[in-house]
Amino acid sequence: MAGDADRNEIIQWLVKTLSDQVSQVYDTMAGEAPLIEAATLASAPSDGNPLIWEIGINLTPSGQIFLCVSREHAISLGNRILSAAGLEDSDDQTIQDTFKEAIDQAFGGLAREMTGKLGKEVTASSSKLTNTAVPAKASWNRLELIFGDNQPVAISIGFIEELVQKLAAKSTGTAVTAAPELASAASAGGGGGAGAIKSQTLDLLLDVELPISVSFGRAHLPLKEVMKLTTGSIVELNRTISEPVDIIVNNCVIARGEVVVVEGNFGVRIQEVISRQERLRTLY
Repeated sequence: MAGDADRNEIIQWLVKTLSDQVSQVYDTMAGEAPLIEAATLASAPSDGNPLIWEIGINLTPSGQIFLCVSREHAISLGNRILSAAGLEDSDDQTIQDTFKEAIDQAFGGLAREMTGKLGKEVTASSSKLTNTAVPAKASWNRLELIFGDNQPVAISIGFIEELVQKLAAKSTGTAVTAAPELASAASAGGGGGAGAIKSQTLDLLLDVELPISVSFGRAHLPLKEVMKLTTGSIVELNRTISEPVDIIVNNCVIARGEVVVVEGNFGVRIQEVISRQERLRTLY
């Protein structure tokens, strides 16, 4: 189990990283990045009847993060995005769904930062409203979002203890004990035992089909610009015509190449296979 110092350090990192992601999301979707002030809470918020969203993280079977916010503040945060897009008279469900989309983008960004920190792919599931009581063992923090109109709104974030411990252990390089059956097989077979297990595992995976796609570039647009897109609109990408395209396998860039035509079909001639470290930085 990770020590208190490692645990506190990872919680601070989580809060800071998530705050940055929330700020970036609102800068993109609403055209204004809020100042975010964080404070530690002694326990889960108990005032009123807050909406509770649950976000799954794939590091542990029960690796959830919980987000609590009053209905009033959820409506305020969702409506801020829609108002920036010129949609002033949306119904409450649309506003709440818009807030949920902002949540999902922020936690998706947090998962990407976890991936870079741990060197292992981390994913966040789409947030879902829940009536389940939040777990007793969770680290709670309050984020106050302060926009230019000086109307602060607050959300509370709870990281369950199992997730915090897992992140702290991985980030400090704590050894993970091998499963007894694997350890026994390796020791019984000597130097060749581990190789035999690895070979059998690889053989099982060789016939698995993976999706391959090609990316010509990306673009970030404010929501209000996306709403204006119509037939004939042109979206400028972040790549010049002379730059190689990305070859993506299972949401990870593995190579780059040039576009060619093969018997009337588009194809890509691989020019570069990128390193493992760079692959982690280019996860989509």
